[in-house]
Amino acid sequence: MKKYIIQLLCMLSPLLIKAQQVTGKVMEAGTKTPVAKASVYFSGSVNGTSTNDQGLFKIYSGQNKVPIVISCVGYYSTVVNVYSFDKPTTVYLKPKLNLMRQVQIGDDGMKVDEKQKTFIREFLGTSSYAKSCTITNLSDVDLSYDKNTATLSAYCNKPLIIKNKKLAYTITYYLDNFEFSINHIVNTGGKVNMVSGRLIYSGNYLFAPDSITDANEIKKVMSNREDAYSGSRMQFIRALVNNGLDNAGFTVYDNNDKKRTAQGPDGVVFVDVNNENYLAVRGRINIKYKGEVSQIGGSNEFAYITKNGFYSPGITWFGDMTIQRTGDLLPFEYASPQDKKDIPKL
Repeated sequence: MKKYIIQLLCMLSPLLIKAQQVTGKVMEAGTKTPVAKASVYFSGSVNGTSTNDQGLFKIYSGQNKVPIVISCVGYYSTVVNVYSFDKPTTVYLKPKLNLMRQVQIGDDGMKVDEKQKTFIREFLGTSSYAKSCTITNLSDVDLSYDKNTATLSAYCNKPLIIKNKKLAYTITYYLDNFEFSINHIVNTGGKVNMVSGRLIYSGNYLFAPDSITDANEIKKVMSNREDAYSGSRMQFIRALVNNGLDNAGFTVYDNNDKKRTAQGPDGVVFVDVNNENYLAVRGRINIKYKGEVSQIGGSNEFAYITKNGFYSPGITWFGDMTIQRTGDLLPFEYASPQDKKDIPKL
Protein backbone atom coordinates (compact mmCIF):
# COMPACT_ATOMS: atom_id res chain seq x y z
CA MET A 1 0.00 0.00 0.00
CA LYS A 2 2.82 2.38 0.90
CA LYS A 3 4.34 1.71 -2.53
CA TYR A 4 1.15 2.77 -4.33
CA ILE A 5 0.66 5.86 -2.18
CA ILE A 6 4.20 6.99 -2.99
CA GLN A 7 3.58 6.35 -6.71
CA LEU A 8 0.34 8.32 -6.62
CA LEU A 9 2.01 11.22 -4.86
CA CYS A 10 4.69 11.25 -7.55
CA MET A 11 1.99 11.41 -10.22
CA LEU A 12 0.20 14.23 -8.43
CA SER A 13 3.28 16.29 -7.58
CA PRO A 14 5.23 18.46 -10.00
CA LEU A 15 9.00 18.45 -10.14
CA LEU A 16 10.34 20.41 -7.20
CA ILE A 17 12.05 23.43 -8.70
CA LYS A 18 12.55 26.93 -7.48
CA ALA A 19 9.18 28.69 -7.66
CA GLN A 20 8.64 32.42 -7.82
CA GLN A 21 5.96 34.28 -5.91
CA VAL A 22 3.34 36.44 -7.59
CA THR A 23 1.49 38.85 -5.30
CA GLY A 24 -1.37 41.19 -5.98
CA LYS A 25 -4.70 42.70 -5.03
CA VAL A 26 -8.17 42.11 -6.50
CA MET A 27 -10.68 44.96 -6.49
CA GLU A 28 -14.09 45.66 -7.95
CA ALA A 29 -13.93 47.72 -11.13
CA GLY A 30 -15.35 51.21 -10.66
CA THR A 31 -15.56 51.18 -6.87
CA LYS A 32 -12.05 49.80 -6.07
CA THR A 33 -13.62 47.80 -3.23
CA PRO A 34 -11.45 44.80 -2.27
CA VAL A 35 -12.90 41.49 -3.45
CA ALA A 36 -12.54 38.81 -0.77
CA LYS A 37 -12.59 35.05 -1.38
CA ALA A 38 -11.88 35.41 -5.11
CA SER A 39 -10.21 32.36 -6.63
CA VAL A 40 -6.74 33.01 -8.04
CA TYR A 41 -5.34 30.10 -10.05
CA PHE A 42 -3.64 28.73 -13.14
CA SER A 43 -6.47 27.29 -15.21
CA GLY A 44 -6.19 23.54 -15.71
CA SER A 45 -3.89 23.04 -12.73
CA VAL A 46 -4.03 22.17 -9.03
CA ASN A 47 -2.27 25.46 -8.25
CA GLY A 48 -4.72 27.95 -6.78
CA THR A 49 -5.40 30.21 -3.83
CA SER A 50 -7.96 32.78 -2.60
CA THR A 51 -7.88 36.46 -1.76
CA ASN A 52 -8.15 37.51 1.89
CA ASP A 53 -10.55 40.10 3.33
CA GLN A 54 -8.38 42.89 1.91
CA GLY A 55 -8.42 41.34 -1.57
CA LEU A 56 -4.74 40.37 -1.31
CA PHE A 57 -3.27 37.17 -2.71
CA LYS A 58 0.00 35.37 -3.33
CA ILE A 59 0.54 32.42 -5.61
CA TYR A 60 3.67 30.57 -6.61
CA SER A 61 4.61 30.14 -10.26
CA GLY A 62 7.17 27.92 -11.93
CA GLN A 63 9.35 28.67 -14.93
CA ASN A 64 6.55 29.09 -17.45
CA LYS A 65 4.66 32.39 -17.30
CA VAL A 66 1.21 31.08 -18.12
CA PRO A 67 -1.83 33.33 -17.54
CA ILE A 68 -3.30 33.71 -14.05
CA VAL A 69 -7.10 33.57 -13.80
CA ILE A 70 -9.17 35.38 -11.17
CA SER A 71 -12.77 34.23 -10.70
CA CYS A 72 -15.44 35.10 -8.17
CA VAL A 73 -19.18 34.56 -7.89
CA GLY A 74 -20.99 37.67 -9.13
CA TYR A 75 -18.07 38.83 -11.30
CA TYR A 76 -16.73 38.13 -14.75
CA SER A 77 -13.50 36.12 -14.68
CA THR A 78 -10.34 38.02 -15.60
CA VAL A 79 -7.24 36.55 -17.22
CA VAL A 80 -3.92 38.19 -16.37
CA ASN A 81 -1.44 37.50 -19.16
CA VAL A 82 1.28 39.90 -18.01
CA TYR A 83 2.49 39.97 -14.41
CA SER A 84 5.72 40.57 -12.52
CA PHE A 85 7.55 38.56 -9.88
CA ASP A 86 9.08 41.78 -8.53
CA LYS A 87 6.04 43.97 -7.85
CA PRO A 88 2.37 43.39 -6.94
CA THR A 89 -0.25 43.00 -9.66
CA THR A 90 -3.55 44.88 -9.38
CA VAL A 91 -6.60 43.20 -10.88
CA TYR A 92 -10.08 44.69 -11.35
CA LEU A 93 -13.11 42.43 -11.60
CA LYS A 94 -16.19 43.62 -13.46
CA PRO A 95 -19.46 42.82 -11.63
CA LYS A 96 -22.08 40.82 -13.48
CA LEU A 97 -25.32 42.71 -13.97
CA ASN A 98 -28.07 41.25 -11.84
CA LEU A 99 -30.40 40.66 -14.77
CA MET A 100 -32.95 37.88 -15.07
CA ARG A 101 -32.33 35.67 -18.08
CA GLN A 102 -35.26 35.52 -20.45
CA VAL A 103 -37.60 32.70 -19.53
CA GLN A 104 -39.32 30.79 -22.32
CA ILE A 105 -43.06 30.54 -21.70
CA GLY A 106 -44.59 27.31 -22.94
CA ASP A 107 -43.00 24.41 -24.79
CA ASP A 108 -39.63 25.29 -26.30
CA GLY A 109 -39.28 21.91 -27.99
CA MET A 110 -37.08 20.16 -25.42
CA LYS A 111 -37.95 18.80 -22.00
CA VAL A 112 -35.87 19.70 -18.93
CA ASP A 113 -34.40 16.21 -18.51
CA GLU A 114 -33.45 16.12 -22.21
CA LYS A 115 -31.68 19.47 -21.86
CA GLN A 116 -29.75 18.21 -18.86
CA LYS A 117 -28.79 14.92 -20.55
CA THR A 118 -27.60 16.78 -23.66
CA PHE A 119 -25.58 19.29 -21.63
CA ILE A 120 -23.95 16.54 -19.57
CA ARG A 121 -23.11 14.48 -22.66
CA GLU A 122 -21.63 17.37 -24.65
CA PHE A 123 -19.86 19.13 -21.77
CA LEU A 124 -18.43 16.09 -19.94
CA GLY A 125 -18.11 13.72 -22.92
CA THR A 126 -19.02 10.11 -23.56
CA SER A 127 -15.93 8.21 -22.38
CA SER A 128 -16.03 5.91 -19.36
CA TYR A 129 -14.28 8.67 -17.39
CA ALA A 130 -16.86 11.23 -18.43
CA LYS A 131 -19.66 8.85 -17.49
CA SER A 132 -18.14 8.48 -14.01
CA CYS A 133 -18.49 12.25 -13.48
CA THR A 134 -21.19 13.92 -11.44
CA ILE A 135 -22.00 17.63 -11.52
CA THR A 136 -23.04 18.11 -7.91
CA ASN A 137 -24.79 21.44 -8.52
CA LEU A 138 -26.47 20.72 -11.85
CA SER A 139 -29.60 22.51 -10.58
CA ASP A 140 -27.62 25.79 -10.69
CA VAL A 141 -27.21 25.50 -14.48
CA ASP A 142 -29.74 27.52 -16.48
CA LEU A 143 -30.47 25.64 -19.74
CA SER A 144 -32.43 27.14 -22.62
CA TYR A 145 -33.30 25.73 -26.03
CA ASP A 146 -34.01 27.86 -29.11
CA LYS A 147 -36.06 25.67 -31.44
CA ASN A 148 -35.68 28.18 -34.29
CA THR A 149 -31.90 27.68 -34.38
CA ALA A 150 -31.89 24.25 -32.70
CA THR A 151 -29.38 25.55 -30.16
CA LEU A 152 -29.03 24.56 -26.52
CA SER A 153 -27.34 27.19 -24.33
CA ALA A 154 -26.11 26.91 -20.74
CA TYR A 155 -25.46 29.60 -18.16
CA CYS A 156 -24.31 29.31 -14.56
CA ASN A 157 -23.58 32.14 -12.15
CA LYS A 158 -21.75 29.77 -9.82
CA PRO A 159 -18.78 27.50 -10.52
CA LEU A 160 -19.69 23.96 -11.52
CA ILE A 161 -18.45 21.33 -9.07
CA ILE A 162 -17.55 18.15 -10.94
CA LYS A 163 -16.64 14.89 -9.20
CA ASN A 164 -14.67 12.55 -11.47
CA LYS A 165 -14.80 9.18 -9.73
CA LYS A 166 -12.52 7.17 -12.06
CA LEU A 167 -9.78 9.83 -12.29
CA ALA A 168 -10.21 10.87 -8.61
CA TYR A 169 -10.37 14.61 -9.14
CA THR A 170 -12.81 17.31 -8.12
CA ILE A 171 -12.97 20.08 -10.73
CA THR A 172 -14.20 23.59 -10.02
CA TYR A 173 -15.26 24.87 -13.46
CA TYR A 174 -16.14 28.51 -14.16
CA LEU A 175 -18.27 28.20 -17.29
CA ASP A 176 -18.11 31.26 -19.56
CA ASN A 177 -20.00 29.97 -22.57
CA PHE A 178 -21.81 26.85 -23.79
CA GLU A 179 -23.72 26.48 -27.05
CA PHE A 180 -24.64 23.25 -28.77
CA SER A 181 -26.21 23.74 -32.21
CA ILE A 182 -27.90 20.57 -33.35
CA ASN A 183 -27.32 19.74 -37.00
CA HIS A 184 -29.46 16.63 -37.24
CA ILE A 185 -32.55 15.95 -35.15
CA VAL A 186 -34.77 12.89 -35.01
CA ASN A 187 -38.17 13.46 -33.40
CA THR A 188 -39.95 10.22 -32.57
CA GLY A 189 -43.00 10.02 -30.39
CA GLY A 190 -42.50 13.56 -29.15
CA LYS A 191 -38.95 12.80 -27.98
CA VAL A 192 -36.06 14.78 -29.47
CA ASN A 193 -32.87 12.82 -30.22
CA MET A 194 -29.72 14.78 -31.07
CA VAL A 195 -27.61 12.93 -33.61
CA SER A 196 -24.86 15.44 -34.35
CA GLY A 197 -24.12 19.09 -33.73
CA ARG A 198 -21.66 21.94 -33.42
CA LEU A 199 -20.33 22.58 -29.92
CA ILE A 200 -18.73 25.73 -28.55
CA TYR A 201 -17.85 26.04 -24.87
CA SER A 202 -15.21 27.78 -22.81
CA GLY A 203 -14.25 28.43 -19.22
CA ASN A 204 -11.52 28.18 -16.61
CA TYR A 205 -11.08 25.37 -14.14
CA LEU A 206 -9.10 24.20 -11.14
CA PHE A 207 -8.36 20.63 -10.00
CA ALA A 208 -8.26 19.18 -6.50
CA PRO A 209 -7.09 15.56 -6.13
CA ASP A 210 -9.41 13.34 -4.12
CA SER A 211 -8.05 11.56 -1.06
CA ILE A 212 -7.58 7.81 -1.59
CA THR A 213 -6.16 5.35 0.94
CA ASP A 214 -7.15 1.94 -0.44
CA ALA A 215 -4.20 0.36 -2.29
CA ASN A 216 -6.34 -1.34 -4.94
CA GLU A 217 -8.26 1.87 -5.62
CA ILE A 218 -5.01 3.82 -5.93
CA LYS A 219 -3.74 1.30 -8.48
CA LYS A 220 -6.97 1.65 -10.50
CA VAL A 221 -6.78 5.45 -10.46
CA MET A 222 -3.15 5.39 -11.61
CA SER A 223 -4.09 3.11 -14.52
CA ASN A 224 -7.12 5.24 -15.45
CA ARG A 225 -5.10 8.44 -15.48
CA GLU A 226 -2.48 6.87 -17.74
CA ASP A 227 -5.20 5.69 -20.11
CA ALA A 228 -6.80 9.15 -20.20
CA TYR A 229 -3.39 10.70 -20.81
CA SER A 230 -2.50 8.49 -23.77
CA GLY A 231 -3.31 10.29 -27.02
CA SER A 232 -4.57 13.37 -25.20
CA ARG A 233 -4.02 16.95 -26.28
CA MET A 234 -1.82 17.41 -23.20
CA GLN A 235 0.45 14.54 -24.22
CA PHE A 236 0.65 15.86 -27.79
CA ILE A 237 1.67 19.38 -26.72
CA ARG A 238 4.26 17.98 -24.31
CA ALA A 239 5.66 15.77 -27.09
CA LEU A 240 5.98 18.82 -29.34
CA VAL A 241 7.87 20.91 -26.80
CA ASN A 242 10.12 18.04 -25.71
CA ASN A 243 10.77 16.96 -29.33
CA GLY A 244 9.30 13.56 -28.58
CA LEU A 245 6.57 12.94 -31.18
CA ASP A 246 7.98 9.56 -32.25
CA ASN A 247 8.44 8.30 -28.69
CA ALA A 248 4.87 9.30 -27.81
CA GLY A 249 3.42 7.70 -30.95
CA PHE A 250 2.29 10.85 -32.75
CA THR A 251 2.90 11.65 -36.43
CA VAL A 252 2.39 15.14 -37.83
CA TYR A 253 1.66 15.98 -41.48
CA ASP A 254 0.91 19.18 -43.37
CA ASN A 255 -1.96 19.59 -45.84
CA ASN A 256 0.20 18.18 -48.62
CA ASP A 257 0.67 14.96 -46.60
CA LYS A 258 4.31 15.86 -45.94
CA LYS A 259 5.61 14.61 -42.61
CA ARG A 260 6.70 17.36 -40.21
CA THR A 261 9.00 17.20 -37.22
CA ALA A 262 8.38 18.80 -33.82
CA GLN A 263 11.48 20.99 -33.92
CA GLY A 264 14.26 21.82 -36.36
CA PRO A 265 14.23 23.40 -39.84
CA ASP A 266 11.03 21.60 -40.82
CA GLY A 267 9.53 21.70 -37.34
CA VAL A 268 6.15 23.03 -36.27
CA VAL A 269 7.55 24.48 -33.02
CA PHE A 270 9.26 27.88 -32.97
CA VAL A 271 11.56 28.78 -30.05
CA ASP A 272 12.10 32.51 -29.44
CA VAL A 273 15.11 34.32 -27.96
CA ASN A 274 13.69 33.83 -24.43
CA ASN A 275 13.53 30.06 -24.97
CA GLU A 276 9.72 30.16 -25.02
CA ASN A 277 7.93 27.70 -27.31
CA TYR A 278 5.27 28.52 -29.90
CA LEU A 279 3.30 26.25 -32.20
CA ALA A 280 3.38 27.58 -35.76
CA VAL A 281 -0.25 27.26 -36.84
CA ARG A 282 -0.23 27.78 -40.61
CA GLY A 283 -3.28 26.27 -42.27
CA ARG A 284 -4.02 22.97 -40.56
CA ILE A 285 -1.66 20.51 -38.93
CA ASN A 286 -2.75 16.89 -39.26
CA ILE A 287 -2.09 14.50 -36.35
CA LYS A 288 -2.16 10.70 -36.40
CA TYR A 289 -2.13 8.58 -33.25
CA LYS A 290 -2.86 4.82 -33.21
CA GLY A 291 -5.44 5.00 -35.98
CA GLU A 292 -6.98 8.25 -34.79
CA VAL A 293 -6.79 11.38 -36.95
CA SER A 294 -7.03 14.94 -35.63
CA GLN A 295 -6.24 18.42 -36.90
CA ILE A 296 -5.14 21.72 -35.43
CA GLY A 297 -6.04 25.13 -36.79
CA GLY A 298 -5.69 28.56 -35.30
CA SER A 299 -6.83 32.15 -35.45
CA ASN A 300 -3.24 33.34 -34.90
CA GLU A 301 -0.03 32.44 -36.67
CA PHE A 302 1.61 31.26 -33.43
CA ALA A 303 0.22 29.76 -30.21
CA TYR A 304 2.14 29.70 -26.91
CA ILE A 305 2.81 26.18 -25.58
CA THR A 306 4.76 24.86 -22.56
CA LYS A 307 6.42 21.66 -21.34
CA ASN A 308 3.44 21.01 -19.06
CA GLY A 309 1.07 20.70 -22.02
CA PHE A 310 -0.43 24.19 -21.66
CA TYR A 311 -1.50 25.89 -24.89
CA SER A 312 -2.95 29.34 -25.50
CA PRO A 313 -6.60 29.79 -26.56
CA GLY A 314 -5.54 30.48 -30.19
CA ILE A 315 -5.62 26.75 -31.02
CA THR A 316 -8.72 25.05 -32.47
CA TRP A 317 -8.96 21.26 -32.47
CA PHE A 318 -10.71 19.07 -35.04
CA GLY A 319 -11.22 15.34 -35.47
CA ASP A 320 -10.79 12.61 -32.87
CA MET A 321 -9.19 14.83 -30.23
CA THR A 322 -12.42 16.86 -29.99
CA ILE A 323 -14.06 13.80 -28.42
CA GLN A 324 -11.96 14.49 -25.31
CA ARG A 325 -14.10 16.69 -23.08
CA THR A 326 -14.15 17.90 -19.48
CA GLY A 327 -14.53 14.37 -18.12
CA ASP A 328 -11.20 13.34 -19.69
CA LEU A 329 -9.09 16.24 -18.41
CA LEU A 330 -5.99 15.92 -16.25
CA PRO A 331 -4.18 18.75 -14.44
CA PHE A 332 -1.01 20.16 -15.98
CA GLU A 333 0.94 18.87 -12.98
CA TYR A 334 0.20 15.28 -13.97
CA ALA A 335 3.48 13.38 -14.37
CA SER A 336 3.20 10.34 -16.63
CA PRO A 337 5.76 7.50 -16.61
CA GLN A 338 5.56 7.72 -20.43
CA ASP A 339 7.26 11.12 -20.43
CA LYS A 340 11.01 10.96 -20.93
CA LYS A 341 11.53 14.30 -19.19
CA ASP A 342 10.25 15.70 -15.91
CA ILE A 343 7.23 17.99 -15.99
CA PRO A 344 8.03 21.32 -14.33
CA LYS A 345 5.72 23.21 -12.00
CA LEU A 346 3.16 25.36 -13.79
